[in-house]
Formats: sequence, structure tokens, C-alpha cells
Amino acid sequence: HDVCDACGQSGEFICCEHCPRVFHFLCVEPPMTPDDVRQIDHWFCRECSHQRSRKRKSRAHAKNIFYPLISNIEYSNPRTFSVPEEIRRLFDGVEADVDGSYVNVREDRQQR
Repeated sequence: HDVCDACGQSGEFICCEHCPRVFHFLCVEPPMTPDDVRQIDHWFCRECSHQRSRKRKSRAHAKNIFYPLISNIEYSNPRTFSVPEEIRRLFDGVEADVDGSYVNVREDRQQR
């Protein structure tokens, strides 16, 4: 990859040993320094780490109302925020730039 899977920018990356994903040192969770990276023999992104170490959760843990949300956050790779398609459809004046970032169309129209 030529760009970070989290932010879409170029630069120096740490590469997942299991998949083609790459991340800037500061885009991974937790963020790393170049020295941290040099000390690691093998690094796996969060999604691959989860796949490699699928541990069964206790029934009590799985019944927790927040478990699906927490589990999703814990095992998902970081990515840049983008305006969800549903929000763009529901609200007038809400658009997204090519990179998914918020664009207020109403302000642009009023300034003209």
C-alpha cells in the first residue's frame, strides 16, 4: 500500500504481518514511535489480532448490553471519520468531500 489504511495519507508505515493493511505509527491504537516499531518482531493490526486470538467470552460478558459496541471498537482498525451516507441523505445541506469529510453546503451557498 502507498497510503495509510486509517487516514489515507502517505508516509512511513507499520505493516500488518497477516494482511496488506499499513498504518502510520501515530494512526495505530495505541500510537507508536519509530523506536517502538523497531523493537517489535511481528505486528498485527487489530482486526487480524482479533481473528488470530478469538477467545470465547463468557455468557455473562456477552449479555452485557454494551458488549457489541465495545467489542466492535476493541477489534476494529482505526479510520478517519467520514459522514455516513444515511446522514447525508437525511439532512439538507450535509455533504461529504471526496475523502468523506464534512462539507456544509448551506454556508457555501450563503457566502456567494
